[in-house]
Amino acid sequence: MDAQVQRACGGFDHAGTFETSLLWAFYPENVDIQRAKWNTEWFAKPAVDASPELGEKMAKLCVDYLERTIV
Repeated sequence: MDAQVQRACGGFDHAGTFETSLLWAFYPENVDIQRAKWNTEWFAKPAVDASPELGEKMAKLCVDYLERTIV
């Protein structure tokens, strides 16, 4: 993910807020946010802060970046 997109969304992580938000936007049936736990042992922001809206924003910004870069 482009650094500009990461800054606009507040960062990126593995299995935390941002990755879970992307998954939730693309595959909402696969996210049970009630199972998310507050993470104190990992560098990532906790998945409890994830939202499909954030995932949609991230996806749109990524597509916008790719359109600018590829075209």
